[in-house]
Amino acid sequence: LTMGDVHRALGDPTQSQSSLEKALGLHRELGDRAGEANGLRRLGRLLLSIGETAKAQSHLREALALARALGDRELEAQTLNGLALTSSDHSETRTLGEQALSIFQTIGNRDGQTMLFNNLGLMYANLGLYGTASDYTSRAVQMAKETQANFATSTYLESLGRAELDHGEFDRAGGTLQEGLDLALEIGATHNEAYYRLGLGRLALAHGRLDEARAYFQKASELFREGSSPSELSASLAWLGFADLEDGDWEAAHRYTSEAVAQMEALGDISWDYPPQEVWWLHY
Repeated sequence: LTMGDVHRALGDPTQSQSSLEKALGLHRELGDRAGEANGLRRLGRLLLSIGETAKAQSHLREALALARALGDRELEAQTLNGLALTSSDHSETRTLGEQALSIFQTIGNRDGQTMLFNNLGLMYANLGLYGTASDYTSRAVQMAKETQANFATSTYLESLGRAELDHGEFDRAGGTLQEGLDLALEIGATHNEAYYRLGLGRLALAHGRLDEARAYFQKASELFREGSSPSELSASLAWLGFADLEDGDWEAAHRYTSEAVAQMEALGDISWDYPPQEVWWLHY
């Protein structure tokens, strides 16, 4: 299982899947139901990341049943969170997320609570409830800072800044996003850096600073491409094309937004951090 996680972190989903499937088979041969449940959960999360949503849901539901039969509350909460990420139904996502959060609160798992406050905040942002999203994500940031969890803080500041930006709180969003970018650069969190550059590009665009926005979007696209993050790359290319359109460069706008749409269509049923419909809305 550990090697599967290592290969996933290194951007090799094929090798990760192979390792996780082998580990799952071994746990089943040994009759290790806890190991089987954990293997199913990890494999489900991997399958979700590569667009195999139906298979991911099947593995996660099986893992959830095992976790409940074993009475493993932490594994149950982790699996509920995974299932929440597979759902396109916001009501179901909220229900599963709130169940996971309640369990993490009951067993005193602060890291789990922090993660769920962030994930639920992103869900509310996707519903357009930006004030509620800010409340949840600011709670996540506060809890991460209290435990000096720098990487988690770097991740959750972006969620908060995104909610503030979408809510039109530009000054507050600018401070949050810059704080997050500085931290991401300090700890070498390149993937998080890309998210911040995308957010700061959107902020610059809102203020009409087109050259600044384009530079942020260009760098974000480069980092997402290097990090094998196709859905995020699609979003950043769409915003880059929109910045070019605002500047009157129709040819560049068409080139970048067309690449973004093509990238999105090739992904299939994959989990998105940014709403995929934005790519169509920004297409020129």
